[in-house]
Amino acid sequence: MMVVDEIGEWRGKRVLLRADFNVPLDTERQITEDFRIQAVLPTIRLLSESGGRVILMSHLGRPSGFDPALSLKPVAEALSKMLSKPVLLAPNCVGPEVTTMVEQMRDGEILLLENLRFHPQENGNDPDFARELATLGEVYVSDAFACAHRSQASNVGIVEFMKPCLAGLLMRDEIEKFVNAIKEPERPLVSIVGGEKLSAMVDTVKNLLLTSDKLCIGGQMSYTFRKAKGGNTGGTFVEEDQIEVARELLVDGDDKIALPADCIVEHTSDLAPGPKKYRTGFFDQATIDTKYAIDPALLGNQTLPDGLQAPGMEPNEKGIDIGALSMMRFGELGRSAKTLVWTGRMGDHATVQSSAGSRSIAALLVLATLSGVSSITGTHEMVKFLKQEDLNDHIFHLSTGDRSFIRVLEGKELPGIIALST
Repeated sequence: MMVVDEIGEWRGKRVLLRADFNVPLDTERQITEDFRIQAVLPTIRLLSESGGRVILMSHLGRPSGFDPALSLKPVAEALSKMLSKPVLLAPNCVGPEVTTMVEQMRDGEILLLENLRFHPQENGNDPDFARELATLGEVYVSDAFACAHRSQASNVGIVEFMKPCLAGLLMRDEIEKFVNAIKEPERPLVSIVGGEKLSAMVDTVKNLLLTSDKLCIGGQMSYTFRKAKGGNTGGTFVEEDQIEVARELLVDGDDKIALPADCIVEHTSDLAPGPKKYRTGFFDQATIDTKYAIDPALLGNQTLPDGLQAPGMEPNEKGIDIGALSMMRFGELGRSAKTLVWTGRMGDHATVQSSAGSRSIAALLVLATLSGVSSITGTHEMVKFLKQEDLNDHIFHLSTGDRSFIRVLEGKELPGIIALST
């Protein structure tokens, strides 16, 4: 697979660059998260500053035909500010008017085509639509890792009609720092998985059990695993129809799986206004190891005797985050890693108390990065959380992918990458 910086001369060439500018907008159509736009800027700058005529294309949202609310106009405006040069927005992505605008472009200029999904042929990977897009450029570049899990006209079908087809700088980083690192990791590989539902993550857990040396499971789904082991989960939400699945995974995982030994507990019956009541809960089958010096404040000022047999939770209580002992255990396992990957929140993130587990894992990834470890995370949820914590620039690789990130963790190939490799 060739990459854009392997070609020395771009002057005068019409470069069709597939990006993923599918960014969230507020009710005023203002961009609320520009991570994906920022990530493709190095490729755009390289091409434009080298004299290439850069024709950008992307989708936004899931329109049914033309929808002004999902126009890429906010993206064009944001790009103009970020690049300190005009980025024109075409009225469509194909058609005579667009062709004329492309023909009138000068070296270094940038044109953004209107939302590809205004045409249903895009998602249908229609060959005629792909061919029409291809007529706009001489060279095809893909930097759209975030939609590489889809087979669309603009990222898969188009390669049949354009040569050469190259990876952008972002795509190269995603492949080298994430995809290849998961396929052939430097070991030990420690994976940390959270999130609400096991049913949504079962393929991820199954594959990571095969590829990881250790798998830490937190988040809401961990209570399903705890119940599968006969644990007392109180009033915490558990996927009853996934208990047998969890039991089978525990058998398959044997000693690879690490589950939380404790959790932050919220009293669900406390409906009165004011601060809620919290405590640390311990699972009734877990014997707590207290050989470490633990700040009593982290454990709700409870005294822990050696070899405490944990009492579990009451029916009117629910677990909202992993506890301090679990943070320590996950941290201990993470510090042993040469490759460290994380997806899914540890708590429900509704309060400060239920975000501590995710903050501890984020700090673990930052420290791992400083130690030269390949620490990796991704998805919209993780990007948003890390930006809130001001840690997004301190991790070895923060992927732009959401579904594509999860697909890689599931061990599946991405059509958008395969197309570039053919």
